[in-house]
Amino acid sequence: IFPDHSEIRMDGKSSAVIREYMGSVRASQLVLSTALAGIENRAGNGQIQYTGVEFLSLDRTPLKVIRSGDSLVVRLRYCANQPIAFPDFGFRIYTEFDTMVTEVATSHHGIYISSVTPGEGYADLEIDFLNLLAAKYKLSLWLTDMPGQLVYDDIEHAVTIEVEGANLFQS
Repeated sequence: IFPDHSEIRMDGKSSAVIREYMGSVRASQLVLSTALAGIENRAGNGQIQYTGVEFLSLDRTPLKVIRSGDSLVVRLRYCANQPIAFPDFGFRIYTEFDTMVTEVATSHHGIYISSVTPGEGYADLEIDFLNLLAAKYKLSLWLTDMPGQLVYDDIEHAVTIEVEGANLFQS
């Protein structure tokens, strides 16, 4: 049972109630979606640009907490000003001390998007098991053509996330 202002907010399995409670405690402190409009520290020709990043569960609901070991979806929102052939969506994850942890891109995983049409859209990256220690991380985003020679958008340290420790109460 999870009481909230003298009312029962949730009643169920202890693991689910603990996750909900921990999420509610942290929800006011975390931003798990970020709008990127108006960011000035970006490079590239701007023919297609990132407009936002969201962190979602596998069923595409917004996350309240990002935990080490959990599954999640990173939604990369974009806006294209013209048709873009074979875009390559990617990001890098850095520690608080600017050490690069990993770089992920559609091309690294053999995913080839033949084109995107003008307008808004998104690319979802599903992560089965988030293999990061509990800490704060910075995401740098980049969007290029498939050979990587033409840079459409590049934003260093666009988003900061906080990963909590492993979920010990998995059901």
